[in-house]
Amino acid sequence: MAITITENTTFKHLNADRSYVVKPGGIGREKEVIVDVAITATTTYSTGGITVDFSGVGATMKQVYVCEIIQGHGGFLCEFVPAAGNDSATGKIKFYGIDEAAGGGSITALDEIADTSALIQGLTLTCRIRGI
Repeated sequence: MAITITENTTFKHLNADRSYVVKPGGIGREKEVIVDVAITATTTYSTGGITVDFSGVGATMKQVYVCEIIQGHGGFLCEFVPAAGNDSATGKIKFYGIDEAAGGGSITALDEIADTSALIQGLTLTCRIRGI
């Protein structure tokens, strides 16, 4: 899969903020970064979501427990599903919406799109990720 994740420089102040909040329980400092997730035409989507590796962005995230998609979702409902133990390298983004490949029509928010790359290729999502 060809997914590229880069810091969004529009939010330089937030991305460069090193005064992270101490997380309750003393296990680390919470970090927050704004990133762009570029999904290319060669990406194949399958039910269960697209795996996104946030470990190399920001101040090297070890765990990502929140990923808020703030723009660029192309009309789809998107959901981030944290990995086991909130591992930053294996969380997934799921898409819900109209499945053009299946002949169009409405799909409820509870139904994930069918296996297809045509619906999401060439899409860039801007996400706010939070973790430690």
